[in-house]
Amino acid sequence: MAQAYQVQIKQLEGNRRQLEFTFPPELVRPRVDEGLAELRKTVKLPGFRPGRVPMDVVRRVFQKEVVHDLAVELVSEYMPEIEKEHHLDIVGRAHLTGHSYEPEGTLHVRVEVEVAPEIRLPEFGRLKVERPIIQVTDEDLEIELRRLQLRAAIEIEVEGGAREGDVIVGQLKELDPTGLPLVGRSPQRVAIALPTSQSLKDEDRDLLERLRGAKVGEARTFSTRRPIVQGSVSGEGNRYTYTLDVEKVIRREIPALDDEFAKDHDFSSLAELKDYVRKEMESRAARFSEQAFFENIREELLKQVDFVPPESMVRAALESLMRQFREEQPEARVPEADLARELRPDAVKTAKWILLREKILREHGLAVSDEDVDAYIEELARSNPESAERIRQEYGSEERRSDLRFELETERLYRFLAERVKAQEVRERYYVDRRVATAEAAGQRLIRSPHEG
Repeated sequence: MAQAYQVQIKQLEGNRRQLEFTFPPELVRPRVDEGLAELRKTVKLPGFRPGRVPMDVVRRVFQKEVVHDLAVELVSEYMPEIEKEHHLDIVGRAHLTGHSYEPEGTLHVRVEVEVAPEIRLPEFGRLKVERPIIQVTDEDLEIELRRLQLRAAIEIEVEGGAREGDVIVGQLKELDPTGLPLVGRSPQRVAIALPTSQSLKDEDRDLLERLRGAKVGEARTFSTRRPIVQGSVSGEGNRYTYTLDVEKVIRREIPALDDEFAKDHDFSSLAELKDYVRKEMESRAARFSEQAFFENIREELLKQVDFVPPESMVRAALESLMRQFREEQPEARVPEADLARELRPDAVKTAKWILLREKILREHGLAVSDEDVDAYIEELARSNPESAERIRQEYGSEERRSDLRFELETERLYRFLAERVKAQEVRERYYVDRRVATAEAAGQRLIRSPHEG
């Protein structure tokens, strides 16, 4: 069959291409007439009954609109053929940038598209990638057990004077440099956690000394180098001065780490609890190690393969990241332009990885088929007979199957790469940042592992 159009392709800057179509009268004119005839059936114009508007009037009023819609329709109709014949890997939608309709019926259409860049994969065997081996030491185990103790702690109100680690609740009044309450400032109810004496900064030590021994009903005047509440006004020597009327002194009672503690957690002895906690930590450490290794592979690949992703993909990734930021931090008041500028590097990286991932999957036959998805679901159902029906229903939707396909392909991809890169083992501690004393004092979760999300 003779080709129904002509097309010229011009390379523009970066990944952009311009396609100039010429559609002949024998293709265009009948479809323009058909579109006008359909409009004539329902169009309403002053002075004419519906369906009775003369065709020459319909053509004069609506031909531009019909031709525009036909231009978009024809481009969409023939684009798959263009992609195949001219080996274009088009990303996103075509954008109509111009069209003209000649009297005899020839239609010229100009569109711009973005194409996927050429990606040359490196030799995976030459990639040197750090493989973290996260170890659980006896000290790490002690920290984890301490966390269990802190979570089991109870808070009680005490009548005696406050000591380090206590939380003082009361009404805080800010004072001016002369020692009088600031005009127009109402007292604020606050809770001040007294720091511990271990590893104190000067300002923390100063606060501890000023508030140590405070009792319910007592008023304490003190000054600090850091504001206690937002909007405070500093005075002489850049210090902030306050009076605190004490309402409560709260102390955290931490249970002893012994066999009774273990029994409260459904273990027969402290030794059994320790054994269980260590195994759980080692299991998590193995997962953290693998996740970190896969992330290092991804980062190394992105460094080794240099290309510019299509801007439409970057914009889509940026919109997704910005939406995620707004959902996770609704209270943040970051201007859209500033947020977009901050997140754009991550959006570029995301777009690059999408293309690189697809390239590796395609070239190395790692794509997951519908049959693979079905087989996985059935195996999952057979392994969990009591939940088989629920599992099949859960993966019944196309969206859920698509998510599963992505997960399976990602697993295949990383296993494939992990077997080929040069892994360089690096031993790491399970816990890196440890502030047990401060966490115990302030009642905050300041013990953290960089390997925990």
